[in-house]
Amino acid sequence: VEFCSLLSPPIRIHLRALSSLYRPQCLLSRQPAGRLPPCLAQRRSLTLYKIARAKTTLGQHKILPFDVYQIPPPEASEHLINIIKADKTVVENISLKEAYDKHVEPGQMLYLEHEIPKKTAENIEKMQTEKWQLKARTFGVLTAESMPHNLKSASSGRGQGVLRVTPLTLSCSEHFKHCIDRSYQFIKHGSPVEFTFRLSGKHVKDKLKRLMPSDDHSQLEWMQSHFPHLRPDFILKAMPEGSHYLVEPVSNGRRIQFVVGPMRRKGFPSLPRQNLTRRLLNVKRAVQSSIEKGLQGELPKVLRKKLADSGSQAYSPMTGRP
Repeated sequence: VEFCSLLSPPIRIHLRALSSLYRPQCLLSRQPAGRLPPCLAQRRSLTLYKIARAKTTLGQHKILPFDVYQIPPPEASEHLINIIKADKTVVENISLKEAYDKHVEPGQMLYLEHEIPKKTAENIEKMQTEKWQLKARTFGVLTAESMPHNLKSASSGRGQGVLRVTPLTLSCSEHFKHCIDRSYQFIKHGSPVEFTFRLSGKHVKDKLKRLMPSDDHSQLEWMQSHFPHLRPDFILKAMPEGSHYLVEPVSNGRRIQFVVGPMRRKGFPSLPRQNLTRRLLNVKRAVQSSIEKGLQGELPKVLRKKLADSGSQAYSPMTGRP
């Protein structure tokens, strides 16, 4: 122990040096928290474009219930619609085939003129019972890049090929117009756009059924045959000239998704050259093979339990690692 006399000369330091000790950056930093255990069950949304370009099957199990969806041609629908432009009726009671051939072209997109209440749009059975397909059958034609405060800089992100995701909804026409207009501009400036539409009233409470494909496409086909502005073929034709499917429409019976990209040309070097639809199906087959061999990790608990109950020794509901 060292004693210091009170009569000793004081230690002199500059006032600025003393005040600097109380600055926040001079305080002792907190000890970093311990590393969290790895998250075995990831909650990622399905993105076809990223799955198709993935270099590993890890975490790609969400593609399992999806398969290529063959869209019924417009002439298969007997539904008749009206077309208006600038609040004036252009033509009445035309077929979807005629609307597709004569009123949809690059930069000219259909949108639903009538507003369907959100709660109603989320209940397909209610829409069918109340015959909303007969009430909401007037469609307007939107000219691309005409929405106010919605213009995109021609130089912003040019050629970078950054993926954009556009969720489509039936309830709000104004929101749909903004989304479809922005999608047109994204594709025009070199970015692929992934469109996704889900039957809102088709929520499946059984977690295991969500991972399984549905053979019932009746409600999805009903929507496609009565509301053409949500059809992938109508959307593709309205995008910039030369646009094409990077990933063709796929569906699990409750959701439909597809990716549209611009024509590959100088200035857009980052767009993939390979067939991403084929690549997506190859990833799906690789995941199925990995599950059969007992090598697939990060599977959902309900799926691991099903595999364990079926006799597989490689999976357990207690851990996500095979």
